Order: sequence, then structure tokens, then C-alpha cells
Amino acid sequence: MEVFTAGVLLAGGRSSRMGENKALLQIKGVTAAAMTERALQGTDEQLCISNDPNVERELGSPVFADKRPYEGPLAGLETAMEQTKAAWCIVAACDMPLISKEVVELLISRAHATAADAVVPEAGGRRQPLLAAYRRKLLPLISKCLDEEKRSMAALLNSIKVDTISEADMMEAGIKKETINQSFFNMNRPEEYEWILRRAEAEGDVTDE
Repeated sequence: MEVFTAGVLLAGGRSSRMGENKALLQIKGVTAAAMTERALQGTDEQLCISNDPNVERELGSPVFADKRPYEGPLAGLETAMEQTKAAWCIVAACDMPLISKEVVELLISRAHATAADAVVPEAGGRRQPLLAAYRRKLLPLISKCLDEEKRSMAALLNSIKVDTISEADMMEAGIKKETINQSFFNMNRPEEYEWILRRAEAEGDVTDE
């Protein structure tokens, strides 16, 4: 049976601004990595890219170490594409634990329909390449970018055909504005983690969204 989508949890960064591994931060008793993994369960298979052996104990998905450790999310995507046979990789960063399954489902739907190389949402006035979909056939180009030390996601996106999902597209699909904002909220610093904790206390269990 052909595997169309692989959910890829990226958890291989240094978390230098946070001061501790973001993937292992607890939110109402659940790690950020586990919350993000749950959001990806609509994909055909899931895997995680991480350089911390402690992450594997928190997940049900197989965990693979970065082929090029600490070279950024593009390197993590390269490793993931080498480990899956899925036609598409649905990428989610572990520092976005409030990702809605609705957003992931929309990415999967657009991947089925598009002729583009990637499906990338726009939210908050900018592209969101760390909650997006990429064709696995991009692997040679990604490896070439990394070999040439072009490590940014922008370097890849600027050289391929991208299908953009606007906030209006998401809302038209029935996704609430608040859900969009939360799905693309990054917790890079302690104060952002504190915001997520306050939101979780105010609104109940955030893991089922």
C-alpha cells in the first residue's frame, strides 16, 4: 500500500533561547513533542527527528537522529525524507504545541490536490514553513542546498513551486481565527512557554484540539 503522507515532527534544535529542550517541556502533564505528534495523527505514518534520546521515550513514533546535527529544520527535513517512502512530508515543529488537527487536515487535502512542490500556509503576515507540506521528490534539491550551506527554509521555498494557503483559505475551510493564531504560535522563549501554560490553565486540556 502506498504511503501518501508522513507526519514529520522536527525536534532537533538546540533550544538555546529557551534554555532547555523545548520538545520536553510539559503542558498540563504532556510534553510539547507529544502534543505535536498527536496533531499529526491524521497522516499515514509519523516520525520524529531529534538529537535528544530523551525525546524518544515521550513518543509513539520512531525517532531518528539528524544526519547533519544542528544545521536547522531543512537538515531535519532531509533526514526525514531519507527515512520515509511517503510522497509528501507534513512537517510540524515541536515548538508549536497548539497545532490544530484541522490545519494538518487542510495541508493533507491540499497536498492531494496540488501540482506544486510544497504547500505552505501564511499566518501573521508571513510564510509558515515549519507547519507545511513538502514533496519527497525535493530531497535531491534539499541536499544540494545543504551541501552549498544554504540552510534556510527560504532558500528552498524560493527555488520551488509553492501552493500558498492564506488565512482566508483556512477560515473558508472552517478553521477559526483563534485556532489559526494558536496553531502557528512558536514558543522560543520562557515567556512564550508561560503564555501557553496560562492559556492551558484558562481553557482546559489543550491536547485534544
